[in-house]
Amino acid sequence: MARRRPKQRPQDNEESSSSSSAEGLEGEGSASSSSDDGEGGKEQGDGSESDVSGDGQVENDEAMNASHDDSSGSSVDEGSVDEDEEATADAAASPPPVSKSWTTLTTHSPCYTGGTVAFSNVPAMTATSTMSDGGQPSSEHFILAQRGGDVSVIEASTGLLLRTVRKGKMFQGGHDISTDYNENEEEEDDDEEMMDAEAMTAFALSPNNVDLVAVTRSHLVRRFSLAIPAGDEMEIEDTKQLRSNKSKDPKESVPLHSVTSITDPAKLTFSFGKSGHSLPVTKVAFHPSGIFFATGSVDGLVKIWDVRNGYATHALHPTSSPGGGGGSGRYAVTCLEWRPTSTSLILAIGREDGSISIHDLLLNAHIENKASLPVAVLRDHLSAVTCVAWSSEVGGDEKSLTSPLGARKHGAGVFFSSGRDSVINSWLISEEQVKDADGPKRKKKKSSQERSGQQQQVLVSVTYRRVRTLPVYEQVEGMILLSHKCRPVSETKKQQETLEKKDVVLATCGTKGQVRLWKATSVINTGSMHNMISDLTPLAVQIEDDAFGEENGGYTSLHLTSLSTTHLSPMLVAVDSEHNMTFLRVQWCKNDGALLELKTDRAIVGHNGEILDLSIVPQPSKPESSVKHTVAVATNSSQVRVFGLCESKADEQSHPALSPMGMLDGHAAIVLSIDASPCGRYLATASKDKTMRLWHISSLKCLAVATGHTEAVGAVALSKKMGCYDVGGKAAEKGAGAFVVSASKDRTVKVWTLPGSAVLNRWADDGGGKPLNARLSARAHEKVSVL
Repeated sequence: MARRRPKQRPQDNEESSSSSSAEGLEGEGSASSSSDDGEGGKEQGDGSESDVSGDGQVENDEAMNASHDDSSGSSVDEGSVDEDEEATADAAASPPPVSKSWTTLTTHSPCYTGGTVAFSNVPAMTATSTMSDGGQPSSEHFILAQRGGDVSVIEASTGLLLRTVRKGKMFQGGHDISTDYNENEEEEDDDEEMMDAEAMTAFALSPNNVDLVAVTRSHLVRRFSLAIPAGDEMEIEDTKQLRSNKSKDPKESVPLHSVTSITDPAKLTFSFGKSGHSLPVTKVAFHPSGIFFATGSVDGLVKIWDVRNGYATHALHPTSSPGGGGGSGRYAVTCLEWRPTSTSLILAIGREDGSISIHDLLLNAHIENKASLPVAVLRDHLSAVTCVAWSSEVGGDEKSLTSPLGARKHGAGVFFSSGRDSVINSWLISEEQVKDADGPKRKKKKSSQERSGQQQQVLVSVTYRRVRTLPVYEQVEGMILLSHKCRPVSETKKQQETLEKKDVVLATCGTKGQVRLWKATSVINTGSMHNMISDLTPLAVQIEDDAFGEENGGYTSLHLTSLSTTHLSPMLVAVDSEHNMTFLRVQWCKNDGALLELKTDRAIVGHNGEILDLSIVPQPSKPESSVKHTVAVATNSSQVRVFGLCESKADEQSHPALSPMGMLDGHAAIVLSIDASPCGRYLATASKDKTMRLWHISSLKCLAVATGHTEAVGAVALSKKMGCYDVGGKAAEKGAGAFVVSASKDRTVKVWTLPGSAVLNRWADDGGGKPLNARLSARAHEKVSVL
């Protein structure tokens, strides 16, 4: 029997005296190595034992070692490949490891926590406005809102928080660097030393969209420039520098930046000093010219300030009622409104006791003892006055404010007031010129010629007469007068019959959480003042599906703005008690062209509150919008916030940012759980109101409501097979289609069948709200919290 020598591996450097015999036996060695490891090893052992008798023990040992090396080497060469393939297959089947290191790209932080909201003015309205530093007005679109003790600058198109006046940008490289607001923080100590003295209690935006006047908790009145970063080397320390800054050439003034592009805090350009109020200032209002502004406090005092010279010009104190009403705290200022004309200085002050003081600072200004007294005091409201508005379209013309005798006119028209006594009052303004026979009181005796000159002094007596009272059965928190430019044009004959050019249109909102439009028709050439304007009649109302609702807290304010990327005409913005801003368009109905409607355009979520659940909505196969991803968030509210993931530039890099798309409003209690369908078209929500709702994500409409649970529904889940959502008919009823599973505190789990996408789309067109049927109901765990 011939000796069998194994083949040496290529890496072996030892010389072999029998290489020819090894090469001759190469095929046989590889055949033995292709067998199983156990059998191959056994064969090699048996062969080596049979070769002991030929060459001695040493040579036999070398042969055995060489044979062992050859067999093991060949098995590693081919066996390792199999092991690598198996490892690759296992790695593909197993989920990838989750990274333990995460980096925040962007953060959606609260931008509005309650208080004052200001919108950038329409460029046409700032034509007569001048800036304190000689620059030009800004035509950018942005929103200012109170955020704790600071004022946030919000991008109007996306609703994203850009920066704050005191802190600048809130995020650095995706990390939250703000420390001024913490919603989980305990209530602040009543001790004044523990409170932030620099916190802003009230603010107002100048008509030039650049200057901001804010009053701090320590009663300091300050002016900031939103278009100048805080790092610029411009500082005005006193009034002399402020006055000298007026005479500068505009070309040599400090260059202004874009309000929405600056990331630094706003520049403090001037400090007016102490406000002179004994209690916190809650209201600030700019005159349309931008030269004057008024501050109102809880103590009832209102002060008028000159922006150019930097001091207070008037102090307007509350007047007591004839019956002695109005106790301590009843004089708190609840409303400040200038008459919207840049050539007059007429201010209306509404107070907590229901009184309205009308001050005309130019009328009878030559009489010292009457300069700061109101020309009229209205006391027909029984509760706090929240809003007032002037209309010069009825009862007179304001173009001429000077009488033939040289005395200044107050101006005729109609005045509207609303309050928390649930009524809207209409007032007609009239004025009468009288001669002051006594003249002003003087200590020094005058000659007969001087006394005759005093008798020729002309005074103007102004009267506000209430002619109409409309009960609206809700506490009015916001009222806006819509001029001709702010309402749709009546083109057809039916539209002209519905809304004529001479009609007066008011928009109101309040505790019922519904925006309404009212119309009053003016009557010309009438003999009676009482009949110069008709009663207010309903013109349009916000539909209940879009309205915020009374059970949620209602609306807190109403604004008129032109911040819209899809609508050219101005829009109404209703701010609700949960700090959301809803943009509404006033337009003619498509179905009936003779009726007006309030159409929801979009919404900005100012404050999320406690987040209970969220769901990432998959992108549909045929997306209906340009938004790549959608995120639904359930907060401590009956509404579900819907955000779109868009690109935002921060730190000179593009990062994904959450942009508010709207809200799902329909539940009557807090939403506890949400889940999205795999097709990206539907969303299911579970609430404490014992119902489960199905929503159409693209239209934000409620498709169906599932009722049957007797306790709060704490968890919900949609079926995960994408193709099942297109199954309808009898197949869906038998369980072949999509379904929803809900779990409740009543210890039951219910399965609800869905009728298919074709029927669901039809429900969306019909308005939704259809009932769902439970296919299965079973008693489950004692407590169900998550599915």
